[in-house]
Amino acid sequence: MPKKTIYVRDEDLPLWDKAQKELGQSLSAMFADCLRKRLQKARIAGSKTMDKITIVQWNEEDEPVVHKSFTGRWLVSPDRDQRADDDSQAWDAGACYGVAETQKGAIAVYCFHCNDGWAPAFDVYDNLEQLEDKVPQNIISAAAHSLGIQYEMELDI
Repeated sequence: MPKKTIYVRDEDLPLWDKAQKELGQSLSAMFADCLRKRLQKARIAGSKTMDKITIVQWNEEDEPVVHKSFTGRWLVSPDRDQRADDDSQAWDAGACYGVAETQKGAIAVYCFHCNDGWAPAFDVYDNLEQLEDKVPQNIISAAAHSLGIQYEMELDI
């Protein structure tokens, strides 16, 4: 296995020790995870045009009148063709998805029913990994592809 040496300032040693003790990971794994996240945020900031995205949610009377907006870009456009196409769970057949990358590097998921059968949902996550079991794998895969990240669907066969 290749080796890399990382030099740590004396004043940062207690931080490294605390992280390893509390997180229970190797320092190498923690460092690689940090690098992945920093690179993703740098790619977001410098590579793609972000625009104002507006979504519609429902009020207490089930009327689609609540508008929310943020700056980002769609990784998976929210339309009626973006539905679950995997057997990992019993996904609602009428659920349609949109996945956006925000200007701060978060992942926003907009889920609505194709026939307005229920109020749309809007959730924000720190990264794609947090979408597991919350969003169909084919939608996660499409979002990952838009980010230039390889996503692997694990088969239970």
